[in-house]
Amino acid sequence: MKKIKIIILFTILLLPKLVFASNATIAITGVNTAAVGNNIKMYVTLSSSAAIGSWELTLNYDSSFLKLIGSDADNGGTFMANKVAGASGINKKVYTFTFRTLKAGNTLLSIGSSSLYDFDTMGEMTVRTYNKNLKIMTQQEIEASYSKDNYLKSLSVDEFEINPVFNKDTLEYSVEVPENTKTINIKAVANDNRSTIDGLGEKEVVVGNNKLNIVVRAQNGSERIYILNVNVIDKNPIEIIIDNVTYHLVKYKEYLTIPSGFEETTIKMSDIDIPAFYNKKINYTLVGLKDEAGNIYLYKYEKNKYERFLELKLGNLKLTPLSIGNKVLNYEKETIDFDGKIDVYKIDKRFKLINAKNILNGEEGLYLLDIVDKTAVKYDLKDIYTLRKLNKIYLATTIIFLSTTALSIIIMLSFKRKPKIKDKEQKVKEKTKKELPKDEKVVKENKKNK
Repeated sequence: MKKIKIIILFTILLLPKLVFASNATIAITGVNTAAVGNNIKMYVTLSSSAAIGSWELTLNYDSSFLKLIGSDADNGGTFMANKVAGASGINKKVYTFTFRTLKAGNTLLSIGSSSLYDFDTMGEMTVRTYNKNLKIMTQQEIEASYSKDNYLKSLSVDEFEINPVFNKDTLEYSVEVPENTKTINIKAVANDNRSTIDGLGEKEVVVGNNKLNIVVRAQNGSERIYILNVNVIDKNPIEIIIDNVTYHLVKYKEYLTIPSGFEETTIKMSDIDIPAFYNKKINYTLVGLKDEAGNIYLYKYEKNKYERFLELKLGNLKLTPLSIGNKVLNYEKETIDFDGKIDVYKIDKRFKLINAKNILNGEEGLYLLDIVDKTAVKYDLKDIYTLRKLNKIYLATTIIFLSTTALSIIIMLSFKRKPKIKDKEQKVKEKTKKELPKDEKVVKENKKNK
């Protein structure tokens, strides 16, 4: 037995060490599809669990499909070689290649000859390569391949049940929540993971109906809208009808934003304290009204009448528009959308005249409104009328002056022309006198002949 052990030990010492080659991979990664004429990036990655000491390899591609724009390989080409300096090798190296796609079709990027060496043993590594197939399409082909699926797979509201039960083909749902509910959380999953969804997450709600849209946008851009009506139960709703449109009075001040120059107050309606805002300078009382879509607007309230309140923030000015007549200073009336619809007098596309009240000091009058810069200045009609009178006087004076000047020029020209006529008559007489002796000669000769 002892003899056998000695033989085995002797054999181990004499036999050369067996060296097993370490493994490495070379992979080409990047986009799977690309449009003709676009620039794309492809990556060649060398990796191994063992330390790589040196390598050399080549990237092959079809130049009829791709044009190499640049790379961080040797000389910006497709040949990659390096020797690691230092005490240890590397486990990963990535090269980046930029190509321009030339024509539609399928093409292959592949690794040509390659050699990788183990840093520790200096032995050649066993390499496994992963090539890359690329599909190049025209823009029309790419768009035609996009998914048209814009359906939801599921829709829900945290802690509450929607009605009816969700079905991807049903586009409108409702849910009832308690009166004190301020926010809800909407969740949904797209039928196609390439689609996008807008309208999810935490949403503020107010008493009454809140119409919320969940928009599903397919990969090809087509949209489908799911409607969620969230009814925050109002035990004692107060309905207000204005121009045949039904509104609900807002009973919680948390839903309202106080405008400049106002202070909080309350007014009694149907034995309920309604939150309101009051401005002593302009003597306005404002309340909040909510429409069927859940939008809240401030209205001026006076003697059971309601008028939409608008606050125009124009630099240092805070104005609220007033009603106007049909015409002023030859400027016609028009309606524009400027933080809400307001009636103005049109001067030109940029400048308008508005009749407004200054919220901060109560001054009322015409203002020149610049709808581009969103500024305004006081417009005094007295100054305009005075200026117009001065313009008329100036115009009349100018006309008289020009008329007098023109008449003077005509008279002067007529005087200058008369001497010329006299000179011409004098020349005719002198010419006649000179020619007269010749005529007398002719007469004498005729007498002789007789």
